[in-house]
Amino acid sequence: MAAAAAAMGCGQLCRRCRCAGLGSRLSVFVAAVAVLFLVTVGGVQGLSGDGAALLDFKRGVVDSSGALADWNASDSNPCSWSGVSCNRDRRVMALNLTNFQNNLAGSISASLGNLTKLEILNLSNNMFKGPIPTTLSKCVGLRIIDFGSNQLSGIIPPELGLLKNLEQLTLASNKLRGPVPEELGQLVSLSLIDLSANDLNGNIPSTLANCPALDYVDLSLNSFSGSIPEEFGRLQLLRVLQVSYGGLSGTISPLLGNCSSLQILLLDSNSLRGVIPATFGNLTLLRSLSLRSNKLLSGIPRELGKCSELVSLDLSNNEFIGPIPKELGNLKKLRLLLLSDNLMWGSVPSSLVNCTSLVEFDFSHNNLTGPLPDSLADMPSIQNIRLANNLLVGPIPRKLGQLKNLTSLDLSANKLNNTIPVGLCSSGELRALTLSQNLLTGEIPEDLAICSSLESLRLSSNRLSGFIPIGFGQLKNFQSLDLSSNNISGIIPIELGTSTSLLEVDVSHNKLQGSIPAGFGQFPPLLMLDLSVNKLTGAIPPGIVNSSTIIRLDLSRNSFSGPVLAPPVTVTTVPMESLNLHHNQLSGNIPVELGQFQDLTELQLGDNNLDGPIPIQLGKLLFLRSKLSLRRNNLTGSIPAQLGNLMLLEALDLSENKLSGFIPSSFNNMLSLNRVNVSYNNLTGVLPARWMTILETFPSSFIGNPDLCLSADVDCVDPDVTRANDRGSSLSSAAVASIVVTCVLAAVVFGVLVVIARGYYRREKIKSDKNLEDKNEFKVFTSDTFSLSDVMKSTQNLDDSFAISSTRNSTVYKAELPSGKVLAVKKLTFKRDDLAEKVLSTETETVGKIKHHNLVQLVGFCRWQGLRLLMYDHLPIGTLSDVLDKHRDEAPEFFFDWKARFRVSIGMARGLAYLHHDCSPKIIHRDIRSTNVLLDANFEPQISDFGLSKLIDQTRTAASATSKVAGTYGYIAPEFAYTMNVTEKIDVYSYGVILLELLTGRRASDPTFPKDVNIVSWMRSFISSSPNPEPILAADVYESCDARSKNQMLLVLKVASYCTNHQDTNRPTMRDVVQMLEQFDRSSSSVSGVGSSRVGSFMQSGVLAGFSDSDTETLFVDMDQNTTDEDYATADDRSMGSLHSRSGSMF
Repeated sequence: MAAAAAAMGCGQLCRRCRCAGLGSRLSVFVAAVAVLFLVTVGGVQGLSGDGAALLDFKRGVVDSSGALADWNASDSNPCSWSGVSCNRDRRVMALNLTNFQNNLAGSISASLGNLTKLEILNLSNNMFKGPIPTTLSKCVGLRIIDFGSNQLSGIIPPELGLLKNLEQLTLASNKLRGPVPEELGQLVSLSLIDLSANDLNGNIPSTLANCPALDYVDLSLNSFSGSIPEEFGRLQLLRVLQVSYGGLSGTISPLLGNCSSLQILLLDSNSLRGVIPATFGNLTLLRSLSLRSNKLLSGIPRELGKCSELVSLDLSNNEFIGPIPKELGNLKKLRLLLLSDNLMWGSVPSSLVNCTSLVEFDFSHNNLTGPLPDSLADMPSIQNIRLANNLLVGPIPRKLGQLKNLTSLDLSANKLNNTIPVGLCSSGELRALTLSQNLLTGEIPEDLAICSSLESLRLSSNRLSGFIPIGFGQLKNFQSLDLSSNNISGIIPIELGTSTSLLEVDVSHNKLQGSIPAGFGQFPPLLMLDLSVNKLTGAIPPGIVNSSTIIRLDLSRNSFSGPVLAPPVTVTTVPMESLNLHHNQLSGNIPVELGQFQDLTELQLGDNNLDGPIPIQLGKLLFLRSKLSLRRNNLTGSIPAQLGNLMLLEALDLSENKLSGFIPSSFNNMLSLNRVNVSYNNLTGVLPARWMTILETFPSSFIGNPDLCLSADVDCVDPDVTRANDRGSSLSSAAVASIVVTCVLAAVVFGVLVVIARGYYRREKIKSDKNLEDKNEFKVFTSDTFSLSDVMKSTQNLDDSFAISSTRNSTVYKAELPSGKVLAVKKLTFKRDDLAEKVLSTETETVGKIKHHNLVQLVGFCRWQGLRLLMYDHLPIGTLSDVLDKHRDEAPEFFFDWKARFRVSIGMARGLAYLHHDCSPKIIHRDIRSTNVLLDANFEPQISDFGLSKLIDQTRTAASATSKVAGTYGYIAPEFAYTMNVTEKIDVYSYGVILLELLTGRRASDPTFPKDVNIVSWMRSFISSSPNPEPILAADVYESCDARSKNQMLLVLKVASYCTNHQDTNRPTMRDVVQMLEQFDRSSSSVSGVGSSRVGSFMQSGVLAGFSDSDTETLFVDMDQNTTDEDYATADDRSMGSLHSRSGSMF
């Protein structure tokens, strides 16, 4: 219309121009202007509808790769734009931007609601943020919405329930919160709904049962409450129902058995209780059923034997009892049967032979009894049999060798007897055979040594005899051999030493004789060699102790002779972490080259014939931690002061040598040392002050040194004391006895004084508040100069308007002093008495002296009138809790990336390690939580509120002290809640919780968690059965990482699992944690560096595998030789330590 009017106007103007005699040239000009106007207006009109809506959408898109470059106003036809499809009327009917490789970000514009003919909207696999626009409800023709794998937040708009034609709704892998709208039940055409991997909560709406066309439902990886609505039983077309890791509780409704079309039902890793409904036997089309990792009990219903289409059945990790139903043998198509980690009894059903398609069954960790049925050998398709940790008896059926496809057989930890049958590898497919911890006798079958497919053989802790077959060293795929704790004799085959595939060899605790074959250690990639407790002799061959590959070497309790390092001695890069040569007949000096074994955490050379001095080079072994033992040798000279550099060392044994001189004063710096034995030497001088507590616990550790004194003030050389012999001492048995008697008497006197004091305090009231207030004091522990008046003026006498936080015990104010310095002033509120005031004075005096980069500096303390003030440096960013909340709420100025989170992790660890190991006395925080961690402008963490636990405890009444638990819910270590036993391991647990907060983006007691679930139990529930832990990591943080940082996140997740171990004795120390994190930081600089790094000092080989960029294997070694991976994998953590899970799980 406008164009026509313009044309008419131009025509009239031309006529007027002619009348005026302007000529024909002006007419041509005016006509050209009219044409240009028509073209322009026509172009704008083409974009006023769908094109304009798409351009408006593009304005909200961050398109770093230029994927939408052809979307522009100059092209009037949006139907040719990338990702756009139109109908015959040239109206946009489909927008598909899923193939742009996560290059699109920004928000989803409400203008998409103007595409009223839109039928398909696919924005999946990008990085869109923000809410889902409610205006989409205007696109009434929409059939498919796919916003999966983005970073959308907010709630699911109830308005989507207006899209009556919607058939598929996919919102998976986002950050959506809140409940699932009941209005979605109005989508009568809906056949697919996928809301998995979000933060949805509340009950699953029963109204979804009003969608009669529903075919596929996936609500996994959310935090729902309640159970599956029984109304779902009306969904006759439902084929797939997945709510794994959904937070479900309650029972499973029998009405689900009415879903006659159901093919896949996955409800694993929830908290479902009760029984499996017998009505599940009606699901005759069911192909996959997983109820793993719930709390289901009673027996497995025999009706499941009617589900004739079942291919996979996983009921592991529940509380099922009773026998395995023989009716399961009716499942002809069953390929996978997993019933492990239950309480089932009875025998292995012979009816399994009827499951002709069965590839794997796992009945391990139950209470199954009886013999193994011979019928197992008649299962033609079986590949993996796992029956470990049961009560099975009798022989191993010889017919198992007839299984043509058998690749893995695990019968460990039973009571099987007789011999290992010949022919178990007849198929030529056997890769792993584990028969450890049984009562097997006889010899190792020779045919196992020619089994070319064999990769792992574990026969430890049996009663096997005979020789080691020579063929094991010739198997090209053979990696692991464990024959330990048997009665095997003979020599070690030469062929084992020349194997180019072996990674682990453990033949310890046998009766082997002869010498070590020369090839050992020279043929990579051998990582672990344990020949201990045998009758081996001869010299240690060159290349073993200084091997370039061996990480753990144990040759102890044999009769080896000669030097520790056989010539020629060449030491380049030695990854050795544990070297144990004790109890042999080695001679010569301790090689100075051992100082180059930089990765050693344990060195045991005791009980040999070594002589000469202790090399000062041993002081370079800075990672020595568990033990340094040089006892029972003929070592002479003085103890090198350089050994004082071994700050991590926990146990030192130099006893029964010929050492002389003073104990170096540098030993006072060895803060981790808790076991020392220097008895029976010729040491003189005074014991280090820090060793006095060791003397009280282990007084015999210092006897046999005639001139060794307890202190400089005591002359311990008594001329009247007769020395028994050259191993006698003034710290003789009599002296030790006198020390003990003195201690006992002191304890008795102390007890009497305590009784008298208590009586006194019962009779006398505590002094009045006025007397308390007379003890005014104002201390500044730094070089700052300010007064109480400055503090009060800057806060207007602690006015509430200056308060920045408040708890039950304190209020914190922000004080900007005239000098420009900003303080955080904490006003304490507690019941004051003499004892509390004394504790306060002592604690603040101690804390005021502590200075560490990752601990908040106590600047000053004030006791004035009724006030008790603690003054700290104020940190601008606030608490870690604040930053996590801001990131989660998507504050635009805050993106808390992994680099900053890792800085917080390692900084906190350093601060806690300083409190635990470098302060005297050590300080246990007891209330580590994200609100007690402050961040400076560079996100460097500083821990606050340390050293005040005594004050808090002291101000409680006797009643409250027994009823209240120090700490914060969600961060409290489980043992502290019921034992009240305070150790540094409660801080380690709380620190692990904060690591999980940093890694997952969830809070310790996240509101999205079900009742009685915290971040630790949520994490363990997820990882216990998932092949991939990545979904629990904060998606936006993880996706923003490069491959190196992603690896680092996964490594730190494992550290968090160690720190939150249910058993406090299995948690690492904070010093261990610092070393791990620092190594992760160093090792992440190269993709393959992790495998050969210091990480191996702390974790067992194979704990984490299957990642590093794409698929780089990562090797770890045990945190301690005496702490196995099983120690870390307790009942609630067992699967996290699994090295060979069925699916190749990372944990």
